[in-house]
Amino acid sequence: MSSESVIEQLKSHIGSLESRIHELENKYGKPDTGSKSAVDGMRMILIGPPGAGTCTVAPYQWLQRN
Repeated sequence: MSSESVIEQLKSHIGSLESRIHELENKYGKPDTGSKSAVDGMRMILIGPPGAGTCTVAPYQWLQRN
């Protein structure tokens, strides 16, 4: 599999995820943090193997940005 086809697959997957996020935001509403900074539009995906601490870091990162 070429690197270009892998990149296209990743772009397609990201597009699907973004569509799902927009569906959920429309269904349940966007969270109102009261903040009007540049991070309002930021989405962060933490990827790591089991035990790498992504579940520990995620709430901390969210609290730091809000």
